[in-house]
Amino acid sequence: MIVLGVDPGYQTGLAIVDVREERVLRLMTVGPDERVALNDILTEMVTGYGAQVAVVQVPMFPSGKTPRWNRSPVSLAKNAQLAGRIAGFLEGLGLDVRREPPKPRRGMKMPRALFVRAFGCDGSEHARDAAILALSWNDTTARVLPGASIG
Repeated sequence: MIVLGVDPGYQTGLAIVDVREERVLRLMTVGPDERVALNDILTEMVTGYGAQVAVVQVPMFPSGKTPRWNRSPVSLAKNAQLAGRIAGFLEGLGLDVRREPPKPRRGMKMPRALFVRAFGCDGSEHARDAAILALSWNDTTARVLPGASIG
């Protein structure tokens, strides 16, 4: 199962992961200057690797509450808007998208050295976070799309 992980933000982390083999296939970070090409980058990652599902980090909990945010409320709103735009775009490509809220104290942070040892590759903190998001995919929550197969 090939999964796209997305950690939206000022620096957006992207990762393509084979979750069954727990193997990171590609890591990438998209900065604000490259954001105009984000749809093209996402399309290439999805079609190039055959991703059928995606996990997108959203900056709020299902209750509507937000985590402790050390930046401005405008930053939080921009992050939420970007996460929604990316999730919607990926759904338009036919992917099953799971919006993943933050996990306080259980986090998705992994020290760089441990990530490199575990997966044999390196990327920005944002790309590593995207890979951990993708690895959180659970087949039991998957929605099979018409004409698609999972597995």
